[in-house]
Amino acid sequence: MSLLLQSQGLECYLPELPRTSRDKRLGIGRPYFPRYIFARLALPEDTSWVRWTPGLVHIVNMDGEPIPIEDGVVQALQEQVRALLGAGEAGPAFRAGERVRITAGPFRGYEGIFDRRLSGENRARILVRFLRRETPYEVETGWIASAGS
Repeated sequence: MSLLLQSQGLECYLPELPRTSRDKRLGIGRPYFPRYIFARLALPEDTSWVRWTPGLVHIVNMDGEPIPIEDGVVQALQEQVRALLGAGEAGPAFRAGERVRITAGPFRGYEGIFDRRLSGENRARILVRFLRRETPYEVETGWIASAGS
């Protein structure tokens, strides 16, 4: 879908990470945010034709209005993905339900609730208040600390 949007002249970014070290060598990725592509739209002109893009479910919105994302967020995501691709340490252990603080990346300074470690990776899923709701966020374990520390 991002290639289709790009062919129409939109700036798009699909953050991806490899599933395994073999995938990393082969350049095979999985979405960092499943089912999300970040695209720079001219609102409201681009909204109507983008809605008809094959495979698109919907544009993230609040009360029918697209939610704009600050300019620095996509750049910060790109930096975070690059850092994750080079990360190797396992990070500290956390318990489900424990409050954690994000110490690096685009959500640095945010607090969330530790959900679980993701198997076979140096990543964890935490719940962060983002876009007015609790959103699952996958983060490199070295980028979170106990909210008490």
